[in-house]
Amino acid sequence: MPHDHTNTKTQTSAIGLGTEKLYYDDAYMREFEASVLTCEHISGSGTDADPSRYGIVLDRTAFFPEEGGQSPDRGSLTAAGTTLQVLDVQIRNGIITHVTDTPIVPGTQVHGCLDFQHRFSNMQQHSAEHLFSGLVWSRLGLTNVGFHLSDTEVTMDYSGSVSAEEAAELELEVNRIIWNNTESRQIFPTKEELNEYSYRSKMDIDGQVRLVIFPGSDICACCAPHVARTGEIGVFRILSVQSHRGGVRIHMLAGERAFHYLTRENAILTETARSLSTSSDQVPARLEKLRADLSETKHLLSEARLALLMKEAAAVPASQQQVCLFSEGLEEPVLRSAVNYLMDRHSGVCGIFNGNDDSGYRYVIGSHSDVLSMQKLLKDTLQARGGGRPPMIQGQVHAHEDEIRALFEFSV
Repeated sequence: MPHDHTNTKTQTSAIGLGTEKLYYDDAYMREFEASVLTCEHISGSGTDADPSRYGIVLDRTAFFPEEGGQSPDRGSLTAAGTTLQVLDVQIRNGIITHVTDTPIVPGTQVHGCLDFQHRFSNMQQHSAEHLFSGLVWSRLGLTNVGFHLSDTEVTMDYSGSVSAEEAAELELEVNRIIWNNTESRQIFPTKEELNEYSYRSKMDIDGQVRLVIFPGSDICACCAPHVARTGEIGVFRILSVQSHRGGVRIHMLAGERAFHYLTRENAILTETARSLSTSSDQVPARLEKLRADLSETKHLLSEARLALLMKEAAAVPASQQQVCLFSEGLEEPVLRSAVNYLMDRHSGVCGIFNGNDDSGYRYVIGSHSDVLSMQKLLKDTLQARGGGRPPMIQGQVHAHEDEIRALFEFSV
């Protein structure tokens, strides 16, 4: 856990209009005192199904609002012995609104208390994202075009492709920066001073720019709280790399979230190794062997089922016009070959239905005379779906075997 930081007053708390943003002065502030400026009913009828919500504006706050792709802080406000949960925090035109389920009279003094575990987790995720995005920019020339930090996932979107190998290399580099425990800085440069910096930004900023600096790694315009030293991030882990809108989307976790994820993954791996009676490092090889064994077993089973089906087909008297057979676990090309065999021996409609009553059937039906009548009969009576053209059609149907057999008997 990070060390305590004192709440030193700087020019940063006065940046922008509206509520004084104490998180600019001290990202580690857990509690604060403030005065209620306004309180308005913002939604809800007051019923259990539609509870009332109130928007409270304070003269100063340590709550970071939903902004810059990051979810808002959580916590409580206490006034006159009554504690209200802060359900949401939003910002507009510099005015920060704290959403609660109970109103507070304007002028009331309140004591704010942050859920600091949630705040610090967000700081870990966001600071790790800056380190990774800074490397993607400097090493690969790609910009961060999207960032989403919620309570359930963290994603980063980039303007071009990042290979799995490149992502793995950058992941290791980020962790090395974390282990070096580099100090971060947050500054509010003047317009003249800003020209001296080469920094990342996902949007044009008209007003005061706040720069978050990880020396030697990244400089980015950002409004969110960050860790004081990279070592406080703990660990950084990439979960997936996926193509997304012409670029790439990377899922990541850092800090305690990454620790819990890796703990769960290790538990799964350990249990899998125990089930396979092998060591953790041999799990991939053992699974590959099981996959090969399963493929061979499925192939042998398919051959046995085909032999059984062909035996059943050969046992049908040649004088029988209509033929309806059932199988399971066969591929469509095999079914087509079997139907061709039946069509050579029988003058009527010949069909094979592959599947079972629970999951339904894939079918192939053929006839040298009139296969379309059977297709219409299946659609009209059993809502079958399919297509094709004479002499063979295929499709699927959810019905019982006896219902299907009855259609073939009816169409004779």
